[in-house]
Amino acid sequence: MPLDNTASIKDIITSLQNLEGINAKAELASVIGSPVTDEDTMSTMVNQIQTSKNELAGKIGEGTEGTEPLQSLVDKVFVGKKWANGLTPTTGSGVFEIARNTATVTMNKFIFEGLSFRPSFIVAKIFDGSIKTSITTYLVGGDTYYQDTVKVATFIDGSSTETTFNLKVGVRDAYVSASGFCLPVLYAGTVEWYAYA
Repeated sequence: MPLDNTASIKDIITSLQNLEGINAKAELASVIGSPVTDEDTMSTMVNQIQTSKNELAGKIGEGTEGTEPLQSLVDKVFVGKKWANGLTPTTGSGVFEIARNTATVTMNKFIFEGLSFRPSFIVAKIFDGSIKTSITTYLVGGDTYYQDTVKVATFIDGSSTETTFNLKVGVRDAYVSASGFCLPVLYAGTVEWYAYA
């Protein structure tokens, strides 16, 4: 609305505040929120945004930096723990290395690709068709001798163990990555598995 020559200072200020961008500092302070106010300088507001980005990056972890674009940080945030599960057939045999030395064993393996996170814990089971169950567990940092290991055990009727192995991950055929994994099991068939971030 155009002002005439008799407009008061109050009318002029109101008119200016209604122009696009004139109230940008107050609007920015409103979006940022506490502790920023519209009385702060733009430099203070920018510093608060950077401090908040640094804190967010620290909470996300895994090599995330506060210098990344804000949208990049937001895209890395998820609510709750990620997990996946499935039924996957074994794909022949693989070579796996014992955790305490370099001896190897050959076992059935199963491979799954298509994860959107790197699991820190995986558990899998497969039946032999009669009374035995093979349980495979992977846990980051789960062994004092070797950082990433997978344990494979056979349980008879769920009561006693028959065979156990402690095998290296990231060596020979065993791997766990942000997109999938290849782990050993004692029997051929369909493996039921659960993976957690």
